[in-house]
Amino acid sequence: MHILVPLDGSPLAERAIGSAARLLRRATGPASLTLLNIITASSVAYDATGFAPPVTESAFQSAIAGGEQYLAQVAARHELADLQVTTLTQMGGTVANDICQVAQERQVDFIVLASHTRTGMTHFFLGSVAEAVMRDAPVPTIIIHRDAPHFPPLGRDEPFTILIPLDGTPLAEAVVVPAIRLAAQVHGVIRVMRVLPTHQGAIPAERGQVAETQAYFAHLRPIVEGQGVAMSENIAWGDVAEHITAVAQEFQTDLLAIATHGAIGLAQLREGSVTLDLLHHLPTPMLIVHPSEQIPSVPTPASRAKLV
Repeated sequence: MHILVPLDGSPLAERAIGSAARLLRRATGPASLTLLNIITASSVAYDATGFAPPVTESAFQSAIAGGEQYLAQVAARHELADLQVTTLTQMGGTVANDICQVAQERQVDFIVLASHTRTGMTHFFLGSVAEAVMRDAPVPTIIIHRDAPHFPPLGRDEPFTILIPLDGTPLAEAVVVPAIRLAAQVHGVIRVMRVLPTHQGAIPAERGQVAETQAYFAHLRPIVEGQGVAMSENIAWGDVAEHITAVAQEFQTDLLAIATHGAIGLAQLREGSVTLDLLHHLPTPMLIVHPSEQIPSVPTPASRAKLV
């Protein structure tokens, strides 16, 4: 398992380090960590007072040297002592784009980074590096909420639990294969759930939805368990985000796995987003997948491929 952790020197960004380290220590195979620091022109140009003097070549070189020194200090921390750590400091333009490019060039498996909790117009105008990476990353992104607990150590009695909310659509299913791969690598288990709409006075319709959901889960079970990962299931009715949050908390979920269209900005403000709602309010770390050609869809039982 190869994880990329982008850092900018802030305590918030460094929240991702401990979680990435614990994931790597749980890995069944080779494990490595790349720490990334992107130096932008704006970070070099503006000093602590907000004044922007002319940017010189020596200023860029000094910033790069400072970034390299910072990452070397992080790599030497006790929490990373037994891991294979590589550091990379480079000049960049748009931070999120540079993170995605490095992830592709270094062939990492996951990007792990911390996120602010921005909502409403603040989110629209200021944006978020985490949400931009979530939208464009070529690999799954693990978002660590600023208040999220660290992932459990390997020796904990309870297994590493990954919760996957599904609705039967290809978008929701895009997260299944990455989640199974991760669970197999970190001694994890999968809990799938589906939130159904309520139909007052329409009991037969609800029974039909339950039967359909149970059949859907029965289709998924051999796919999950075929990779040596145990699977359990939940069915709920009502508000999607509310019930996902409730199940995540009830079963002490370590990671919530969810797919997203990646739409942010004005469309997100107008239409809303379950993914962003959970990202902003649920402290549980989230595995975010943006559907792409690099991520295979769920195989059928008849043509089940090796996922790990």
